[in-house]
Amino acid sequence: MKILSINIGKATTITYNGKSEQTGIFKMPIIGSITLDYEDVLGDIVVDRKYHGGKDKAVYMYGANHYAYWKTRYTTADYTYGAFGENITLENINEHKIFIGDMYQLGGATIQVTSSRIPCYKLGIRLGNPMAIKTFAEQSRSGVYFRVLSAGEVFKGDQMQLINKSTEKLSVAALHSLFSYQKNNIELAERAINHPDIADSFKNSIQKLINTQKIARGIS
Repeated sequence: MKILSINIGKATTITYNGKSEQTGIFKMPIIGSITLDYEDVLGDIVVDRKYHGGKDKAVYMYGANHYAYWKTRYTTADYTYGAFGENITLENINEHKIFIGDMYQLGGATIQVTSSRIPCYKLGIRLGNPMAIKTFAEQSRSGVYFRVLSAGEVFKGDQMQLINKSTEKLSVAALHSLFSYQKNNIELAERAINHPDIADSFKNSIQKLINTQKIARGIS
């Protein structure tokens, strides 16, 4: 999986529900390199650290192979690489074949898969259509969040090489499906929440799904 673009965001002011706020989702390609650090990409703006950045979501990657779908779905958006708020645009990502806990070498950094991405309203603003949030949630084209195990510098053109395959077979696509067409799958949810490498921030959302299903099924 080759890097096609490395992207950095500056603080951008948007208006949502009549209020002005800042976001770092408007990332643009840069020349040179970026450094993957333990809680973020150095030089990148992370405004809302409740949902972005931190040790389990230090870097977000998206597949260039997914762009064609979005170009036909929301035709007026700007699809310069970085359009999905990704720090790194990879040539190809298949979320069905990338598993939570997989470890990769990327340039000078060692990274580990932690979660898919649950979109927020800012993605709808970035793509110019609030319906994009629902569409994103329903697709397996979620992109991938990583934790950084060893910080390092990466360049456009670097190859992401698998160095350790997780023995826990929970794909990024399967995890993402819990928030759309498999939200009633309590068995999958329990397997996900007990995964040793999953992002801690995802556990709260998964626990809510489990609690909802237990109430619906009359399980104490």
